[in-house]
Amino acid sequence: MRLFAQQGYAATSVGEIQVAAGLTHGSGALYKHFPSKQTLLEAGIARLVEQSANERDALKCLPTDPVQPGLAAIADAVLSAPSMNADMLRIAYRELDAFPHLRDEVLDDRLQAAFAGVARWLRCATEQGDAEVHDPEAAAAVFVGSLMFFRLLEALLGATPGGVDAERFAHVWADLATQAITAGLQTTESVGRPTLPTTQPADGQIPPTTDRAGGPAPPTRSGRRASPAGR
Repeated sequence: MRLFAQQGYAATSVGEIQVAAGLTHGSGALYKHFPSKQTLLEAGIARLVEQSANERDALKCLPTDPVQPGLAAIADAVLSAPSMNADMLRIAYRELDAFPHLRDEVLDDRLQAAFAGVARWLRCATEQGDAEVHDPEAAAAVFVGSLMFFRLLEALLGATPGGVDAERFAHVWADLATQAITAGLQTTESVGRPTLPTTQPADGQIPPTTDRAGGPAPPTRSGRRASPAGR
């Protein structure tokens, strides 16, 4: 798979694959394991999809209370996933147009499945009252998409966004994602708290009240006592 990523599928010969695998060039030994070069590519994609299934299973066990550790685990899972290594990303991006069935397999069983798994986790966190996400599918697309773009840019251009390393990126990503999905909870908690009146009479004077004993309030600065209500 490394040769496919570096040289391209079409430009890689069976003899080169045999040498890279420790076999003798031109011996035909590769055909004892794979009938053709295409079946080798298909086997590599199948292994990728199988690994992706294990990643999805791990998402089901992530905590939602609090959400920050769960989000940190999502960032780590996506950034360190075998499907996110440079070779696999180059193959998926550059080579699979010639193999629509493999392209669809990667799209459906790897990428879309990752978005769906995170969306389920966000929905679960919302239902349990640990987060407030009104559109889990769209939120998952934003969150996971940014993680995938980090690795994609690194694989295709050899540089990370802003020159930031993966550890720093994951740390800030988890912090910002935590703030985004819990901000609504903080707003909800503040609703219903009593507030003191702030309005004042038109003349700017502080409204008089009765004293603690229930008697008339002391004279105002003008020397007049407040009139009882209703008089």
